[in-house]
Amino acid sequence: MNIFSILQSPDDGTPIGPDLLSEGGIKYEMTKSGVLLLDSCNSRSSDIAYKSVMFKKWDSIVNERIKYYTGKQSVAGLLANWSYRSIRRFNERGREWILDIGCGDGAHLIHLKDRSTYIGLDRNIKRLEILKHKYPEATVIYGDAASLPFRSGSLKHVFSCNAFEHLWYLKDTVVDLFRCTDTHGTLVIVVPTEGGLWSIGRRILSKPHFQKMYPEIDFEFISHVEHCNQANQIIRSLETFFHVKKQFKPTRIPSVIMNVFVELHCQRRDNSCLLRISENQ
Repeated sequence: MNIFSILQSPDDGTPIGPDLLSEGGIKYEMTKSGVLLLDSCNSRSSDIAYKSVMFKKWDSIVNERIKYYTGKQSVAGLLANWSYRSIRRFNERGREWILDIGCGDGAHLIHLKDRSTYIGLDRNIKRLEILKHKYPEATVIYGDAASLPFRSGSLKHVFSCNAFEHLWYLKDTVVDLFRCTDTHGTLVIVVPTEGGLWSIGRRILSKPHFQKMYPEIDFEFISHVEHCNQANQIIRSLETFFHVKKQFKPTRIPSVIMNVFVELHCQRRDNSCLLRISENQ
């Protein structure tokens, strides 16, 4: 399948060709490993926090973070690996594209059968390079979830796991996701119970771990930057544009205090007014 049949410039909204040139004349790039660099040319105010000295220190220990949060030696890693299984729901999608928002290094791709029509999108180039090295058949994009480089209505399947709690521009992301998804598209978004049991666990387990190993890092600052959306905020934002069915795990009791994850199954609302708003953003 040709990825360029669904790509468009996040800057001028025109199609992007195989030469990575948009019809509007904007040139994009690709790394040596094949990661497409399709981030918007427009900077965002949140970049100030990510460019801070403290966050650069946090970014410098990326390998330790990956080991802790995706490995099986910590409680957080074990729970994350359990949540990754949700992507299995897309194993019967046929030869249709699936977009993974906030894909990281693709730790969950062991659960996806066909990766040749998989698109991973993230803004961490180091982790994207790891994903591309492990799964060269996958399409990997460095881009902004709030300025998706896809044509309107081009996506039938969207997945995200443990990413929406990190999105500074959550509502912009939801609006653009509404624009890009097909009327009958399938979206599965898994989020930890920020503001509930997950937040309590981070204070008890993750904070002492990283403060002991890296006392020079202000873990509270990092938590505020990286975990900016609570689970109920995410649900409420999605419900504006999508019909959302919630599956709380593991207890199934509808409470963020009694569960560690919420799996959200979203169907786009049939609302032409909302569609016109999203296309005019």
